[in-house]
Amino acid sequence: MGDTARSLDWYEGPPPFEVSDEERTELTKLFGRWGEKPWTQRSSYELRMEVQHMWDDGGEQLGYMYKLALRESNLILHSSAWSVRRVLTRVEGTDAEFEGGPSRQFLYQALLFLMWSFAQVVGLAMDHFEMPDRQGFTDTFERANEAFRERP
Repeated sequence: MGDTARSLDWYEGPPPFEVSDEERTELTKLFGRWGEKPWTQRSSYELRMEVQHMWDDGGEQLGYMYKLALRESNLILHSSAWSVRRVLTRVEGTDAEFEGGPSRQFLYQALLFLMWSFAQVVGLAMDHFEMPDRQGFTDTFERANEAFRERP
């Protein structure tokens, strides 16, 4: 980050900290030259496999959401017939128009993943701190989850 910040004429943030060659070598081993390696040193799949046994259902729901989120992300982020079709707005003869920039197109999926993740964290906190009405929370989440899945 420091090298990138220094290379930008318009950067006005705090001065980036200096890193010795030794520290840079160690950081490159840990995170890759461009920061492409995960900070946990494990893939998202490995992380999922490490914790799925902690879920009441043995990780079935975690696996489902993981596969769905990973599939959606890959389809959207990487050029494919599916991702290109999502932004195609008009075709007339040999002309085509594509939508670019911010969009509400994937808002439903984002909210579904947000709701699910939030419910997992709140549920863990409720269990850890032995908060009352855990079942009521679970029932509310399940109703909301069904509403998302049954949307028109």
